Amino acid sequence: MNIAKRRLFISLVASFLVESVLAQNTTVESVGENNSPMHMTVNEHAHSFSVNKKNQENDVDPDKIQSILTIETALVDGNYAYAAQEALNFTKSYEVVPWIAEIATSYYYSEGKYEQAYEAVRYWYKEDPDNEEVANLYMLLLGETGKEDELVQVLQQNLKTAAKDKIEDKLSDNAAILSELKDKNKALKLFEDSTKPFAFSSTNYHLLYADFAIEADKDDLAWQETFKAIDTNPTSEDAAIRVLSLAQGPKRAQGMASVSYTH
Repeated sequence: MNIAKRRLFISLVASFLVESVLAQNTTVESVGENNSPMHMTVNEHAHSFSVNKKNQENDVDPDKIQSILTIETALVDGNYAYAAQEALNFTKSYEVVPWIAEIATSYYYSEGKYEQAYEAVRYWYKEDPDNEEVANLYMLLLGETGKEDELVQVLQQNLKTAAKDKIEDKLSDNAAILSELKDKNKALKLFEDSTKPFAFSSTNYHLLYADFAIEADKDDLAWQETFKAIDTNPTSEDAAIRVLSLAQGPKRAQGMASVSYTH
């Protein structure tokens, strides 16, 4: 699973496909995720970021415009580190503009500079908490920057606020976020901590638990959770596949017998 990460990289690459240095009234073509060209003039860029929330069109801050042009020029020149630095400074100093916040978040995340990426996405998330992609990035970077307690709270809140018939979907969404963490032992622990109060017993829960255990090289735990999944749903093909993948050495006979019996 590539939660948000795949989109993040696509968006970053799209931002970097600018063909010429932006100048006043010059049309720029960039390629979006759907490979369709989008045309926007610098005047349109500048106008969209200089109008404040009250739509006062005359409220133009020349420093903001200069900062935007600096970011765009750095991208054109291939100076991505400087573009990201300026994008982060803009986000902190002026306002949250999604494409600018995304440049900072994307670059720093791709470089493994998670503290800077978190700083950018934190402003972005605060401005737009209902944006699912931004929320996913925010949660992922909470985990990558060692803010485990806060991440567990967010994950548990996701489960608490989910409709009864949607809680399994939300559980899978939470798991998808955690699966992106580089530290697989941390991901396993966070999955355990975030689900502990809810006493899940579904096949889906046990399979997700088994997957985290497999990634963390906890084969005994994975084996245990896989068999719980089979007990919950003896016809689960996903559980059978995991049993077969784990059935090595002395466990092979038990695994093969279990799969044969249940299928």
